[in-house]
Amino acid sequence: MYPLFFGEFMYKKTYSELLRDPRWQKKRLEVLESTGWACEFCGAEGSTLHVHHKHYVQGRNPWEYDDTQLAVLCEDCHSVRHDADKKIHDLLARVDVSGMPGGVEDLYWLIAGFLHHEVKPELHCQKALYKIGLATSGECWNGFQGVNV
Repeated sequence: MYPLFFGEFMYKKTYSELLRDPRWQKKRLEVLESTGWACEFCGAEGSTLHVHHKHYVQGRNPWEYDDTQLAVLCEDCHSVRHDADKKIHDLLARVDVSGMPGGVEDLYWLIAGFLHHEVKPELHCQKALYKIGLATSGECWNGFQGVNV
């Protein structure tokens, strides 16, 4: 629920109500247009298309995401993506990070390194690899925000 204030009263909109907001509808149409009204995963053009949020930020409205944080998916691919996201979330919740010097933060940077598409994955992984002795300080990428070795 997202709070809205009207005078002294607070009304909370549900997520489905926010998806009917004209600002989301405008953003949704812009994203669909940018992909040529086709699924970004399988290329389907004649099926129902969804604009998928790749991740959520608590308290952020659906239309407040950059286009790079959204994906156009057909109904089948959208369902597969959500099923996969649930499995990944469940798997990550079970990871024992007690032995990692940086705990969850190191796990985050390791995963981010392997998922990032614009630079070599090892650049993002160096902080965690350095901490556990698998990389030297000379191999670490010091230009990345938050990397202090």
